[in-house]
Amino acid sequence: MDVENKEGCTVTGMMSFSESELNELRKLRDNGEQLEPEELRALNRKELFERNRKPEPAPNTTIGVTYRKVYETCLEQSKTGHPSERSIAKALGKSVSTIHHHVTNLVRDGYLAKDTIREREYVLTGKPFNPIGQGKAKQSPDTLARIREETVRLQNEGVAFDPAEYARIISGRVGKSKKTVRNNFATLRKEGILPPAENPFASQRKPKPEPEPKPAANKEEPMSQGTTANGETAPEKQCENPRAIIANALVGIYDSISALQRAAYQANDKVVYGFATKLMNGELMDIKANYSKENK
Repeated sequence: MDVENKEGCTVTGMMSFSESELNELRKLRDNGEQLEPEELRALNRKELFERNRKPEPAPNTTIGVTYRKVYETCLEQSKTGHPSERSIAKALGKSVSTIHHHVTNLVRDGYLAKDTIREREYVLTGKPFNPIGQGKAKQSPDTLARIREETVRLQNEGVAFDPAEYARIISGRVGKSKKTVRNNFATLRKEGILPPAENPFASQRKPKPEPEPKPAANKEEPMSQGTTANGETAPEKQCENPRAIIANALVGIYDSISALQRAAYQANDKVVYGFATKLMNGELMDIKANYSKENK
């Protein structure tokens, strides 16, 4: 169902939640609780509706006056019998729903109580009437105490904490809505009875990559040509025949090119294989052959 404000802005889906439920949803969201998609959608549309709505005039004190009149009517009717919501509404000329609202507040504040035999009638509790600061509904401290007691009881029973499951069980035990129970979880978290709320977006954050350890610099000096692995100085070889040294170097070059040619053949690399073949079939073979003959 659609709801329109005075400017003609339409908000869809708000009729599935009452005003008090939307206020409780707003508190749950502000306290870090994760809402269902339908609840979050309804709350966003409610806030959009409030932003586009014209400001209402300042509230007057008619609620406090009606609250007092309902109590005075109950006091007057209690002299001849037990008042009911219909009898009070008839005496004050108000609707039954309006009287029901104020009678519920009077029961909450401890001025009235339901008759044990006739549930539609009420009796006075004898509490002195002091309506200061009671024009607006407030959270009863008894409700918080009962929710705290049931929470501790569930923990002692070994029930793992889950906000939705705890709210379902406790709401059935204390006679309050699930949203009211969940709204009190924030107070219990501050008291340390419940664990802190989890961030629903924490799992979506990518962990920061740890910096790779830099390889330790090798401070050891490279081994010189004249130093052995044991740190002893190797005796210098006497170069009696330089041409023999050249011959040995040519043999090493030839062996290296041969190894390159075999590796290129196994890898089917035609370019490298052709390059190695040209080197071996060129002047390298002639020079190697000449120096080999001289050293024999």
